Amino acid sequence: MTYVPAMKLAPGKKFKQWLLYATLFNIYFVIGELAIRIHAFIGYHPMVWFPAGLGLGILVIGGEALWPVIFLSATCLSASVGMSFVLSCLLGFSTTLGNVLGARILKTICAGRTPKLDNVTEAFLYAVLVIGVSSFISTAIASGSMILMTGISVEKYFFIWKIWWFSEAMGILIVGTAIICLTNDIRFQLHRYRRKEYFTLLAAITLATIFIYTPLSKYNQSLLIRPYLLFPLMIWAALRFDTLGVVTVNIVIMFSMLTGALNGVLPPGTGSVDDRMLIHQLVAMTIGLTGLALSAVVREKNTVTKELIAAKEAAEAANIAKSAFLANMSHEIRTPLGAILGFADLVTDVAVEPTERGNYVSAIRRNSELLSGIINDILDLSKIEAGKIELNLRPVELYEILSETKPLLEFLAKQKGIDFNLKVDQEVPAMITTDPLRLRQVLINIGGNAIKFTSRGSVNVHVQYDPNRFGAGQLAFEVTDTGCGIDQDQVQKLFAPFSQVDVTLKRKFGGTGLGLYLSKRIVGLLGGSLTLVRSEPNEGSTFLFKIDLGLHSSVVTEKKTKAEISTGIRLDGVRVLLADDAVDNQFLISHILKLAGAEVSIVSNGQEAVDKAKADKFDVLLMDIQMPNMDGCEATTQLRKEGYDGKIVALTAYALTEERERFLKSGFDDYISKPIQRNLLIERVSSFARELS
Repeated sequence: MTYVPAMKLAPGKKFKQWLLYATLFNIYFVIGELAIRIHAFIGYHPMVWFPAGLGLGILVIGGEALWPVIFLSATCLSASVGMSFVLSCLLGFSTTLGNVLGARILKTICAGRTPKLDNVTEAFLYAVLVIGVSSFISTAIASGSMILMTGISVEKYFFIWKIWWFSEAMGILIVGTAIICLTNDIRFQLHRYRRKEYFTLLAAITLATIFIYTPLSKYNQSLLIRPYLLFPLMIWAALRFDTLGVVTVNIVIMFSMLTGALNGVLPPGTGSVDDRMLIHQLVAMTIGLTGLALSAVVREKNTVTKELIAAKEAAEAANIAKSAFLANMSHEIRTPLGAILGFADLVTDVAVEPTERGNYVSAIRRNSELLSGIINDILDLSKIEAGKIELNLRPVELYEILSETKPLLEFLAKQKGIDFNLKVDQEVPAMITTDPLRLRQVLINIGGNAIKFTSRGSVNVHVQYDPNRFGAGQLAFEVTDTGCGIDQDQVQKLFAPFSQVDVTLKRKFGGTGLGLYLSKRIVGLLGGSLTLVRSEPNEGSTFLFKIDLGLHSSVVTEKKTKAEISTGIRLDGVRVLLADDAVDNQFLISHILKLAGAEVSIVSNGQEAVDKAKADKFDVLLMDIQMPNMDGCEATTQLRKEGYDGKIVALTAYALTEERERFLKSGFDDYISKPIQRNLLIERVSSFARELS
């Protein structure tokens, strides 16, 4: 077993700790001595034992580790009135036990958080278990110790315990509640409420208590009824000022009762002075507990109201964001869609020259790719938010990624009439381990954004190696432009989804508002960060993103991209069964395959595909997912159950990872996402046909 030495405090911290102990000891002792002297002057038992509430407050606010201060203070306080050492220690133990038990109960009630007594359940348990039970146990032990050590008759035990219990309970109710509640939110409440009303309430309570508890009152039976006049004031205090009002009323009542007792004002009756004083305590405790309960009801109602208002505002903000996003998406989707439909109409015009028709087809393709990019952004967002995005990490040449990205960015810059420059430092490694597809996506997003917001000057990308990192270091991409720049008060919108700096109808620039958000999340997945380094309005901006080079995750073989697939593949002699209920898709896919030399048979639903596959022999089955009568998954599952071992490829518009896993579990060998890419389709069919041959 290894010995671990205890942690030692630094000299400065140790001094502050002892200074805190000494300060709390003196405060406790002085307040206790004051209470003893006041009640010694009055000549009967203490009405309010302040140290009980003070000790609870110290342990709740400062922590239970301060219990030695309570024990030492209570012990010394008992010894100061002539009690023996053993009895003083017993009384100190009972006081400390009650305070520690009360603090522990309160901590349990509040589930470890700072107690505020701001709900009905918490306030009720505090009143019963802390004010009632903890003080009950403490005074029971203290009273028993007095009987055993001083020779007081056992018959007086109940009387001593009763007056002691009421005094400690009053101390916790008034002093303890004040410390617990007001140390949490006194500033908030004083700032929240109108001061004039608060001081009016304070004046009314003071006048009422003077009328009840001072020599102005005469000894008559009406004095028994007068204290209940404080109930309306307590209700006013609780409803309008919750905890602050209740604590104020309790403190004023306590001082007024003490002032009246010092001047000989007691409830009338034939009983002893102590019995008559118990009436004082019961009335004050009833008023105090009523106020505590009312304030808890009010605070709980206010909390629920605030939560409802916050939820309403959040829902309204979400609805506004959703509406803005849908409006923006509608604009972004309709723009390329309108171009596609318009140029498609022009293509059908027989009077159009072949050269113009070629331009129209190019425009259709360009806008189709733009529309596909918007949809891909939305799908990427859903995958990132759901934590379902996958990285295809593999060793790749950095030059390969840059050579594919640079021509596109140069083309975009040329269209804007600006320069595009790419600089790569010599220290940059030739091979990196990353997801090339995602890195290209980020480069195009950040570089494309810089070009979009730059109307003059240039956009520069500087690739650097940053060795200040454990492992293989980081690759840094600094993208600088001379564009419009960003105001500092708009910077926080940059990396939020669906947001753009200019959201007015007259905005100059399009976009979904997802690019930077997606880029930041993707860069984070690649082990790096994306930041705005500099931005000045009308001068330009500089973005910097870094990715780790030392990622050692399992390598996933990435499928060939469109640029890597050969366009000269032939499918001569390959027999394909196409199952799709959409006539246009049937024509498009079959035409692509027939031009490559394949023999294509077409069916319109899953049941027909099952029957046709069992009746004839095909090299590859291309199966749409959503079809009438029987969908693609059901058809594939049935074929596999019946022993069909041919290649089945899903044709689907679903692009999420969980959908791909569902298709593979259904028995598909692979899947191709729509929209169909001609070269990819031919390559996949050729690959499966070769496996069978």
